[in-house]
Amino acid sequence: MKRMLFFIVLAAMFIALTGCGVETPSPTPADDSALEQQDFIIPDWVADYQSIIEEYRKFADYLINEGIREAFDDDVFCAPDYSLEYEWYCMMGETNIRLYGDLPKTRDAFGYALEDLNGNGNDDLILLLQDYTVLAIFSTVDGKPKLLDAFWPRHRCAIYATGLLYTLGSNGADYWEYALQRISQDGSEFLQIEIYGCNGYDSQNEHPRYYRVIDGETIMISGSEFEEFQEKFPVLFYDVANEITKNSGIEFIKLFD
Repeated sequence: MKRMLFFIVLAAMFIALTGCGVETPSPTPADDSALEQQDFIIPDWVADYQSIIEEYRKFADYLINEGIREAFDDDVFCAPDYSLEYEWYCMMGETNIRLYGDLPKTRDAFGYALEDLNGNGNDDLILLLQDYTVLAIFSTVDGKPKLLDAFWPRHRCAIYATGLLYTLGSNGADYWEYALQRISQDGSEFLQIEIYGCNGYDSQNEHPRYYRVIDGETIMISGSEFEEFQEKFPVLFYDVANEITKNSGIEFIKLFD
């Protein structure tokens, strides 16, 4: 299973390196029949936030000194949640790519933040890069850490000062979805507030098929209705997402002293 997931990450990395700004469909996750949930073991390092930070630090050192393949082979920073394995390993692979592209390949590139995003009195753990790229968000449920989501360029996240999460998921140039979410009071999940997206073009291939999700029901909307949403919330380009998070007041804490 680990080897299969590694090749999924390699495919994601290839797309990122060769896309040149052109959207390409994401690789398809392995079939559930090949990934038996009962065989999944939660890693020991998910015991508390400090253990997560220490494992994150170990992963960063591997990327800088050893490489992503060695991190996989040695089970470093392996997925902490079965249902989010695909997102987690894509996040790992894309983090490796960023070190060879936009960010310096140094310890200074890594950090995190502790912030109470849902106002329940408990800090949430946000794994970050130096430019405020959000890598993952953990909350706590009954005193135990829980991974809420992991992010990468095709599934990116911006955090507002109010704790509102603004995410973009993309599966190609004409298939994408924006979501406004908050962390539930018990810290167990994201609560959907609004969802807007595009599901390809009409049968004449002339007009995008925009939609909105209301109370779990998908409703087709006009282009002007989507534009109204976009006037309130910007196109979530990479630098835009990072700037929103940076301006939220979240304090970036260096992973290494």
